[in-house]
Amino acid sequence: MGRRSEPGAMSRAGVVLLILGALAVGSTARAADGASAAPARSVLLGITFGARFFNEELQLGNEFSFGGRVGIGLGSRWALLTDFVACHPSRETSGVITYVDALRFLGRYNLTTGSVRPYLVAGIGGVLFIFNDAPTTAGGAVTVGLGTDLKVASRTRLFVEATRDLYSAQDVTYDLAGQPLYTGDDHTRSLGTISGGIGVEF
Repeated sequence: MGRRSEPGAMSRAGVVLLILGALAVGSTARAADGASAAPARSVLLGITFGARFFNEELQLGNEFSFGGRVGIGLGSRWALLTDFVACHPSRETSGVITYVDALRFLGRYNLTTGSVRPYLVAGIGGVLFIFNDAPTTAGGAVTVGLGTDLKVASRTRLFVEATRDLYSAQDVTYDLAGQPLYTGDDHTRSLGTISGGIGVEF
């Protein structure tokens, strides 16, 4: 009936996290010998871990999430980020695993510039649902959120962040062969994320 997903989703996400982790460790070590403040235009790297919260209509359980981000700092207030989040929730009724990946292009604005920086994020991106019991679906999304980071070293910060992805979806009814029988109207659903992580600037 449903189309099974490729097993490479987990390995691709793992490679991304390993690369970001290696770069983060290396850049932190270099920062110890460098200037104490990040340059006005800097490269940003981060690793995130948290949880994703799904709309009830999907019948997917809330689940652990992981990801990474890379970006460019544009002075003390603004930054542009490319953010990847992966999650592998299960159907509440059947226990079948679903792979949910999101790629988001975000703008970040720091409300303050001290050692503790509350900030706002917003942007656009896409969400991919790879179901094992239904056809794969994907769509665009708008993201809004807020967070706070704390400076723990010259160029290293810990952060906590809450975001919500708003995306358009249709309810589709399938026959036993996996072919669509009925497609409903478009409506907006939301996908929430609460995450924490570590980021470096160099």
